[in-house]
Amino acid sequence: MPDVLIKGADYTVENIAGAKEVLANGGEVKTISLVDGYSSTAIINKIKAQNEVKAER
Repeated sequence: MPDVLIKGADYTVENIAGAKEVLANGGEVKTISLVDGYSSTAIINKIKAQNEVKAER
């Protein structure tokens, strides 16, 4: 169970999966501002693409 659960500000605490459980165990649930041009999905896709290139070698 995490001590802190963080999601982008496009979520509300009430809509974050696992928020109730984290809060019930004394943890914190936070939302942070989104930054244009940065996306965790884009970062993951970049890593996957790099791994695919390495696997082809």
